[in-house]
Amino acid sequence: MNSLPLSAQLTADLQTVEAIVQQRINTKPIVADVIRSRVGLQNERRMRAALSLLAAQFGQYQLQKVQHVASTIELIAAAAQVHNTIIDSYEHNHTTIQDGPWPHGVPLMIGDYLYALASAEMALIPDARAITVFSEAVKRITEASLTPVTSPEPFEQAKADYLDQVGGRTASLFAAASMAGAIVAGCSNDDIQILGDFGRALGMAYQIAQDDQACLPSTNQHAAHNGQGASKRKKISLALIYAVAADPHGRLADLSTKSDLTQAEHAWVDQQILQFGREAAQRDMQSYLAESLKALSKLPPSAAYNELQHFANTIDIR
Repeated sequence: MNSLPLSAQLTADLQTVEAIVQQRINTKPIVADVIRSRVGLQNERRMRAALSLLAAQFGQYQLQKVQHVASTIELIAAAAQVHNTIIDSYEHNHTTIQDGPWPHGVPLMIGDYLYALASAEMALIPDARAITVFSEAVKRITEASLTPVTSPEPFEQAKADYLDQVGGRTASLFAAASMAGAIVAGCSNDDIQILGDFGRALGMAYQIAQDDQACLPSTNQHAAHNGQGASKRKKISLALIYAVAADPHGRLADLSTKSDLTQAEHAWVDQQILQFGREAAQRDMQSYLAESLKALSKLPPSAAYNELQHFANTIDIR
């Protein structure tokens, strides 16, 4: 995904949101140091915050109101990022989530702490409906995290599980960001729903693209150059699911769940994904992108409309 095409005013408002997020995290300097040293949060583009701010511009835009929405969604996203990192790390070495102790005590507490910060920030939002939207999003994130995709086959089940994961982990946040921003700006119920539909479809497209990029050969070269031929299990992406379905011999399915891939096996898996899975995943991504733009087309033209349109058009996995 390319750099977001943001206006000067939106950039300035995002800097205000960023300052709030950092202020909340730095409330306890010792804890903040632990967060940065043990997790290294880099919440790259503040995409969800930008969605909240832009959605609010379809109503009565007041930064003093929507800034708490934008800060809340980014703190929730940071907490989810930490918890997802823990779960993803565990999934690389186990086929199912098992009972028993996990060796992730500090990151787990950090994720919980960030959720607590998000809850405190949420209390500053002036409309309880936005709080309900965020609560539902956190529930969806948790549900998705507890039901990981454990196999790229059979095809129909794997694809449904994958899309449910993306819907819970990412699309729910994009939808919540858009809806909550619209709510505090006093938008109509119809517009709130439209912006939620836009955000949800955009989140689906975005995560499919992100997962696809993570599975490209270039992302695995660092491990190979460092002698890590015995690699972790392949992340289950939509492209991998399609490629497995296209493999009549089942070798790809076997290797995709193997925890000690050699460099040669990794290269073969990458080649299969590129040749037999990526185009189909790209079609699905483009379909969700078209769905997001269709929802957006129901709103009146405006500067915010144009920015959201450009926002969506930055997503591309080609």
